[in-house]
Amino acid sequence: MKTKVKYLLGASILFLLAGCAANDAPWGGNDEPYDASSKGEAATGDYYTPTPSEDVSTKKTTNSDANQASAQDNLPKSGQITCSAVDDNSNYTYWNELCFSTDYNNRNPVGFSRYVNSYDFNTKNRVELNIINGKNIKVSLKDAQMQAYVDNFHKAYLFPTASAASYEVEISYVDSNNQSQTIDKTVKDGDIIDLEQTFTTNTNMQIMFVIDATGSMGDELSYLKAEIDDIITKVKDANQTANIELSILMYRDTTDEYLTRYSDFSTDIEAQKAFLLEQTAKAGGDRPEAVDEALSLAMEKQWNENATKLLIHVADAPAHDADVPRWNTAVLDAASKGIKILTVGCSGIDKKTEYLFRSQSIITGGQYIYLTDDSKIGNSHLEASTEHSVTVEYLNSCLVRLITGYFKGIHINPIPYHQDAKA
Repeated sequence: MKTKVKYLLGASILFLLAGCAANDAPWGGNDEPYDASSKGEAATGDYYTPTPSEDVSTKKTTNSDANQASAQDNLPKSGQITCSAVDDNSNYTYWNELCFSTDYNNRNPVGFSRYVNSYDFNTKNRVELNIINGKNIKVSLKDAQMQAYVDNFHKAYLFPTASAASYEVEISYVDSNNQSQTIDKTVKDGDIIDLEQTFTTNTNMQIMFVIDATGSMGDELSYLKAEIDDIITKVKDANQTANIELSILMYRDTTDEYLTRYSDFSTDIEAQKAFLLEQTAKAGGDRPEAVDEALSLAMEKQWNENATKLLIHVADAPAHDADVPRWNTAVLDAASKGIKILTVGCSGIDKKTEYLFRSQSIITGGQYIYLTDDSKIGNSHLEASTEHSVTVEYLNSCLVRLITGYFKGIHINPIPYHQDAKA
């Protein structure tokens, strides 16, 4: 019971990822751009007419305490799924090679150059700024639709559409007298800017799980149900000064029973757990899902400006090609709100999906997490393209490590799964 309570956050992700691994989708390994018109997406078959987005936050769960206890007893054991995490902003030179080096991509089939010009995500020309001694610091590129918040590591990432020696930005912040201030600056990559104010780390944390609930995610959902309480509790134990709010957004696709189901931000973890226990994974049918709908809806929710904001996206498929521009808009919106996206890639994904998942994480200052075969759970997983070997760790430990690090502004080293003594 201790372990279960300690791994809440990491567990949610674990279960999602595990499901992906155990139920490989028939599209695994297909790297080609998806042609929606050729896949008969409008076919109805056995699908339901989709219902609008449903917010269940004000509804009472239908699970009685007895039913909930029974459901929990039938869940798999927590803390089994293995993964690795990739921080592309920390190794941006290699990311540039993967995406933009023709020579590299000609020599290495693991590169992403064939996708870069086909989709809207712009991860080129990154400008990393270190801005210290201020509160609620927001940086806006002038003459460009790109904004980013400075995180607890004092970093902000901007992605101009064109390369230049320097860029004009507007920096807004709250000063020591709690007054809003705005300054204009000419900056370049790597600049350090001191606002000469008192920098205070906030004590609020918001975590939203955005979960693909289509059929191929069935086992992942089971693991998520098993571990979410463990991870949340461990995150709370590691961050005892934090006021933690959790929300859960489930999504499917346009021809399924529903598009989204949502339980709003709450400190009532038991209520969120009950909501999650009622969810099932089914339908889907074609490869892409309503990622754009889910992320767009997530951006409409009540995010607290004075909080560390994390969105954990667990999935095994991208959006439909025609919907990628809307998905990209949601990602840029997340960056402008200071919401970091941690993407958990399950089994069944291909290199195109890896590229899109990693792109949304790098733009928002998050990380890409992919399940590995080390746990021997589920089907085979796609190994991410990395310059060096990465540590394999347990998914719940990984998520707790990253969440705590983003909240405290500290780098926490991963623990190899074979050395991780689970308590």
